[in-house]
Amino acid sequence: MTKMYLPIDQWSPRFDSTFFSIKIESAQRFENAFVVKEGIGGKTHFPAVYFDVVVFCEHQRKVLHRRYSNFYWLYEQVKNFHPPPVEGDTTIYEPLSMPPGTCFMRPQDDEFIKNRKLQLMEFVDDLLSRPGYSEHPAVRLFLELDDFPEMSSS
Repeated sequence: MTKMYLPIDQWSPRFDSTFFSIKIESAQRFENAFVVKEGIGGKTHFPAVYFDVVVFCEHQRKVLHRRYSNFYWLYEQVKNFHPPPVEGDTTIYEPLSMPPGTCFMRPQDDEFIKNRKLQLMEFVDDLLSRPGYSEHPAVRLFLELDDFPEMSSS
C-alpha cells in the first residue's frame, strides 16, 4: 500500500493509516546517546543536538530522536533516487538540498539550533512531497514507518 505524506498543516487524525505527517517539534543538546534504529547511519560521538521528529498516523504519535548526521545519511540515501513518473505529473523537481554541516568552531547556540530545525523540516517536507519518496526504504527506516502496524508494507 502506498503511503501518502501530508504537510502538518494539511494533516488530521481523521485520515486513515494511508496518510502520515511529520513535524520537528524541538531540539535538545545531549551528552549521552539515543539509540537510533539499526541501519540508520550517522555519527555517534557526543555531545550532540538531537531533534524530536514526531511522526503522526491516525491517532498515533511517535517521537524519534535524530541528529543532523542522521538526516544527512537519509539525504545520501535518496539524493540519486528517481521514482517512476506519476502519470500526468509534469512537475520538474530541483535536486534535493541539505542544510550545510557545521564547523567544530561554530557555536551551536539557541538561534543556530532554531534555524537548523527549520532547515531540516524544509528538507524533509521537500523530500516527502515528491511522488514516490515516502516509499523509499531509507525513508521508511528513518521515520520508522513500518513500526506503525497499519502502515507496514503489504
